[in-house]
Amino acid sequence: MEQAEVIAHSYDWGDDGRDGLCITYTYEGIIYFAYAHVNTHYTPSYPYNKVRSVATHELGHSVGLDEMGTGFAVVMNYASNWRYDEWGVYTPQSDDIDGLYDLYY
Repeated sequence: MEQAEVIAHSYDWGDDGRDGLCITYTYEGIIYFAYAHVNTHYTPSYPYNKVRSVATHELGHSVGLDEMGTGFAVVMNYASNWRYDEWGVYTPQSDDIDGLYDLYY
């Protein structure tokens, strides 16, 4: 089985409109390294579980999950205000888990 290194951290990279970011590095379509970031420019005012929602979303990218559009109560929905504020989602949901199964099984 392939292994990847994932580094998760938080720092303030300013007012760029993103409360999180994940950068992945791939070789022949396989993720071998990922940085999952939480932007502390925005998150100090967030409730604890909203920060978890951002971090879980970015970690989802680190394992290969893509963005989902609005209208889906899943952790991979791109907008924190929908994902957490509207639906209270801060952990992987069944659709997120199904996406992992599709990728790895």
